Amino acid sequence: MTTADETFSKTPYVQIAEIKNIQRLLAEELPDNPVVLDSQVRLIESKYAWLTTIVAFYDYELLKAQGDLLGKITDGTAYAREARIKCDTAPERRARDVVEGLIKAVEQRISLVQSLMRKQNQEAARHET
Repeated sequence: MTTADETFSKTPYVQIAEIKNIQRLLAEELPDNPVVLDSQVRLIESKYAWLTTIVAFYDYELLKAQGDLLGKITDGTAYAREARIKCDTAPERRARDVVEGLIKAVEQRISLVQSLMRKQNQEAARHET
């Protein structure tokens, strides 16, 4: 059985440093400057596209690991076999879940920034008239 850190490091999909980088980006305070705000949302959007691709690879790794175990675990009840498969594939599931969590956070950030940009545009339009 592998640990979650080993799962991250043995797969080419995502490295812990990149996860921390995205978490750092998400922790940054949103700027008031519309140009900087636009730049920040574009960077986050690029991470979103990358993360959605990565989660597909982790889903594959999880399903593959589950499939590999299916034929190997024959003893016990169906419930016991399912529990063992879940336990033995926990590192793959954790890796996938971390990326899925980042996707949700990025989606929320994009939505928030889009709302702020709309508000800024509406305020700017009011000041022009």
